[in-house]
Order: sequence, then C-alpha cells, then structure tokens
Amino acid sequence: MLAPTVGGCHNQDSVLLRAWGGRLGWIDLAPNLVENVNSGEGRSLMSGNQADTKKWLVYLSRLSQAEKQSLFSLADLAPLAGVDQAAQQSTQDVVSDRLILAEELLKATQRSGTTDTIACRAAISRAYYSIHHSIRSVLLHQNQHEADGHEAAIKELKRLLDKDNAAKALLDPQASLIRDVAEARDNRVVADYSPYDLSREKGRAEWIPITENDWTKAADFNTKLAERVFNAALKFVGLA
Repeated sequence: MLAPTVGGCHNQDSVLLRAWGGRLGWIDLAPNLVENVNSGEGRSLMSGNQADTKKWLVYLSRLSQAEKQSLFSLADLAPLAGVDQAAQQSTQDVVSDRLILAEELLKATQRSGTTDTIACRAAISRAYYSIHHSIRSVLLHQNQHEADGHEAAIKELKRLLDKDNAAKALLDPQASLIRDVAEARDNRVVADYSPYDLSREKGRAEWIPITENDWTKAADFNTKLAERVFNAALKFVGLA
C-alpha cells in the first residue's frame, strides 16, 4: 500500500482539516492530520503506527470521491504521484477487512443444532451484523465511500439495486433482498433489546415480531441470509 505523505499548508487550511475530522466524527484523527500538515515534515500517517493506519483507512472510507480530491488538494497532495492509487487501495483494504469481519461473524452463528433461546439470540445478532458488514463492503466497493449506519446502508443498497441491473442480478436474483434484510434487522432488534419474542421501536406503530414467532426459525433465517449476502458480496467485489 502506498503511504500518502502530508506536506505543509497554511493555518487556515488546518482549520478546514480539523472541521473535516469533526464532521466525520474522527476528532482524535483530526489533530494528527493538522500536526502533520503544519509541521511541514511530510510525515506519513501510514508510517507503521497501526492505530493511525486504521484511523486513516476508516477516515478515507467515509469521504466521497470529491471530498478526497479536495482534501488531497488542500494538503498539497495532488501533484504527488500515486495519491489516487493510494486512496483506491486504502478503500479496497477496508472492503476486504469488512468482508473478513463478516465471515468471522458468520462463523460465530454456529449453534451445533441447539434450540437454546440465548444461543438463538446470539446467532441472530451475529448473523445480522455479518449482513451489515457485507452490505457496507459492497457499497464501499461500488461508490468508493461507505454509507454510515444501518438505515443509510439499507437505503444505499436499495438505490444501487434500483439503478443497476447487473448488481441486482448478482446481489438480489430473488428480488427480496431489501425485504429480507429488514426482517433480519427486526429479528436482531428483538433479540438484542427485548426479553420477549416481540418488541416496539420508536416511530413504528406496529409491533415487531421475530420470524414466524419462533427463535429457532429466526436464527435460521438470519444465518441463511448472512451466508447468501456474504457470498454475493464476495463475487460483487471480485474476491470470489
């Protein structure tokens, strides 16, 4: 991976960099960016410090392409060879890391045939988060920046499926993905937050049940969907 270095810039620019960090919620990263920019040393955020590297990857993944270009230009990075390639590689690293996490979460859903309610609740939750990370990997690969949060990810996925027939054919051949993800999320909400097999959510008039009002069936539903979405995501991003 190429290591983008940050050269010197003016104090006014550092204020904008700090604002960028604040807008994205990465306050702890913004001072590092400003320090690097103001020092004029060209010290790299990817210089081997694992914590800074992770922050840089997450930071970049949240920026749109236009914001990346503006940030690079602001920090005098635009003329440097390989900056765009470094940003693209960083984005793909996050795509891969999200899919690795999705796979590990999927493995954690294994219940060895048990119908124990707590085991089912845990499987439902882990499977849903596997789905969530698979979806975010798809969106980051496609858009070069990722949707932040559950509702945003589902909305962006629906937008992708509505406008891209090739993506729809690969990711949603049964034309049920958005509905299924919503059901999996409802199962997760009940499993995580309710002592019963149904719940309520602010802003929704109806009760939220689990799949067929059965913990085992809800766990099976989420797990099978997680497998389906993970495998489709692997193909979509070119890793399968």
